[in-house]
Formats: sequence, structure tokens, C-alpha cells
Amino acid sequence: MDISLIIALAVALLGAIAVIVTMYRKLKKALGDLIKDGGWKKLFPIILNAIAEAEATGKTGAEKKEIVMAAVDSFASQMGIQYEVENLSKLIDEIVEISSKINIK
Repeated sequence: MDISLIIALAVALLGAIAVIVTMYRKLKKALGDLIKDGGWKKLFPIILNAIAEAEATGKTGAEKKEIVMAAVDSFASQMGIQYEVENLSKLIDEIVEISSKINIK
């Protein structure tokens, strides 16, 4: 293998790791701000699932976000989990941003 190719791959890998670590820290902070009582462990998978389902609808970004917010609100209400709507909105934006950086097409 050419040394320049190896270096380019190493730099790309380090860049990807840096992005993932940075986004993980942002998500961790957003989750901490979202739910103070530890209910995030139940809510986070629901958020991810709702985002995946909304992405599959082919609707606009705002419509997809409404779908996610409604799904999360419904689940949180059923489980008695309280959360800040504004923080949930920010968290959804962070997850979508991370997903778009990781899933480059």
C-alpha cells in the first residue's frame, strides 16, 4: 500500500472518531438537560425509534419533527416521564445532525 493512502485513511478515521466523541458529549449533555430523574433510559430508545420512523415517511423536516415530538410525548405521558419540550427539540436536532454526519451518502 502507498504510504499516502495509509496516512489519508488514518486522518479520516481520526476525524470520524473526533466527530463521534464530540457528538456523544453533546448528546449526553442534552439528555441530562432533558430529563433529570433518570427516565431518559426509557425515553432515549423511543426517541431514536420515532426518528427512524419519521425519516421513512418522506415528509419534510418540520413534519418529521412533529411526528417524533408527538410519539415521544405520547410515550412519556404513558410512563409518567416529565421532560422539557424545548430540550427535547434540541436533542432531536442533535441526533439528526449526528446521523447526517455519520451516514454520509
